[in-house]
Formats: sequence, C-alpha cells, structure tokens
Amino acid sequence: GLGYQAVRSIGLVAYRLDKLLPVKPIGHPRLARMEDIDTLCAYQRQFHLDCFAQELTNDPREGLVSAIEKQLFWVLEVDGAIASMVRAMVNERNNALVVNQVYTHAPYRGRGCAKFLVATVVAPALQQGLHAVLYADSKNPFSNAAYQHVGFVSQGEVLEVEMTQEERTL
Repeated sequence: GLGYQAVRSIGLVAYRLDKLLPVKPIGHPRLARMEDIDTLCAYQRQFHLDCFAQELTNDPREGLVSAIEKQLFWVLEVDGAIASMVRAMVNERNNALVVNQVYTHAPYRGRGCAKFLVATVVAPALQQGLHAVLYADSKNPFSNAAYQHVGFVSQGEVLEVEMTQEERTL
C-alpha cells in the first residue's frame, strides 16, 4: 500500500494567531507605495541573504510592483525611513491571512518594529473572523520570540514528507 514518511525538517516552524497580544506602538505603518520600490528591492535581497545565506538570483522588482498594486505589502516608517516590511494575503479557502516576507532593516532591529507592523496588518483580518498564519526560520530565536509576543502559537515544525510505496505481506 501507499505510505508516508517524514524525510526531514525543512527548518521552518508553522505559527497560527487567533488573538493578538498587546504590542507597543512604534513608527507609522502604511501600505507600501511605488516610490518605496528601490528600498523594498534592497530589503528583499537582504531578506533572502539572511534567510537562505545566498544571493537572490532573480530581480524582485516585478513581484514587488504586483504586490504593491494589489495592496499586499506594508511598511513601517520610523523617523521618515522604512524600518520594516511585511507581505500579507488572504487565503479564503483556509479562512486565513498568510503573513510572509517579514523583514526589519538591521539598524532598527530589537525595537519592536516587526512586531508592531505584523500586529497592525493582522488586526483587521482577525476582526473579520480570519486567523493569521506564518512560517518562521526554526534557527532564528529572535523572530520566533517576536511572533510569540504578538500572539502567534507554534503549530510544530514543518517536515518534508515523501510518499512511499511499501511492500506489505499479509
């Protein structure tokens, strides 16, 4: 018969949020605009480098332009500069707001920027009866702690699963 075998962890923790915890406000969250594109491209490249320890091979501009046009990208301004970014999109089939590409520019880290931006972005979805989901790098204790402080609850590690055909004898 057919069977499933967990091959290995892919280094991600799945999180779900149903209720926000109080988060200290900082800066000014807003939808990303076209004039943010150069900064967001640079941040996207750095995000990829930080997460995957390799350079981004394709130009993120086209995907970012599309996400900005669809109002999927948010930024947090602190002292007139973009400190953090986040992408969020509703998955109606799962009744969820999917949060990803959460990034804080190095000089602003440790100040609660990503926490406040994520909380701001997910709040309206929660009020509409959705829940929020995201995946975090299991090797990054800072991001995992930040998400938990917002109210995200770990659902476990994400495994790569392989379908196997096993010989069975009766």
